[in-house]
Amino acid sequence: MIRKIVFLFMLVALMGCNQQALMEKFTAKEEVEFSKEYLALFQARNFDAIEHKLSPELKNEPQIRQKLEQLAKLFPNENVKNIMIYGSHTYSDKNLRRYDLSFIYEFPSKWLFIDIRLEKNGDLIVVKGVHARPLRGSPEITNRFTFKGKGAINYIFLPLSIMVVLFNLFAFVLCIRTPIPKRKWLWAIFVLMGFVRFSLNWTTGYFNITPISFQLPGTWFTKGGLLGPWVIETSIPLGAIIFMLKRQKWLAPPVEAESGGHHEENIGKVE
Repeated sequence: MIRKIVFLFMLVALMGCNQQALMEKFTAKEEVEFSKEYLALFQARNFDAIEHKLSPELKNEPQIRQKLEQLAKLFPNENVKNIMIYGSHTYSDKNLRRYDLSFIYEFPSKWLFIDIRLEKNGDLIVVKGVHARPLRGSPEITNRFTFKGKGAINYIFLPLSIMVVLFNLFAFVLCIRTPIPKRKWLWAIFVLMGFVRFSLNWTTGYFNITPISFQLPGTWFTKGGLLGPWVIETSIPLGAIIFMLKRQKWLAPPVEAESGGHHEENIGKVE
């Protein structure tokens, strides 16, 4: 069991390392290059070229030049050290295609998270929107799974979540081995279910409760995107608890009904 858990964590780690390569492989290369060239115009403060590539409705927005100048102030006058593709979504409608691309820009003095929306009609590409915000530092470091600088809730929530999933697995194994009268496969699914979801953002410590919810299995460890924060979700193992209570009844030997034969025999002997 321990070897399987270690193998699983190694597999997750390898997937994280290769995710950027997969993202670059399957993202539309022409649109990515267009976006990089367009964002470079903000560093160059070439606002005429920036406006030229905007969609018509954005060009006609009031104070569009001032908005672009404010956005350009987020770009430092430094060479970009690294550009990472964070997300990519494509929408198609006949000859019209829309692209939502997200990038993380690493500069010597700061990090930027940038969203850009493109629209392609035939061979013409226009920009439908650009948003940028500074990051506290490298997302890979900020959102790594570590206990350094974490609060009490992290130290409490993680062991409880692990206990829930172990209890679910323990109950599942017992369920397979228990002589259940009928619908055993339904019980096997039920013991893995959790009700009322509790979630914790490992980086920020944000805690949330979703009262009306269920999940299978009872605990999840997820990562928000390539460099996003880890989120732990756990729940009340209600299915496993109910099964453990019912199991004692299923394992108990059947109680035989009292026979009335002895009483009838005595009556028969009465003279």
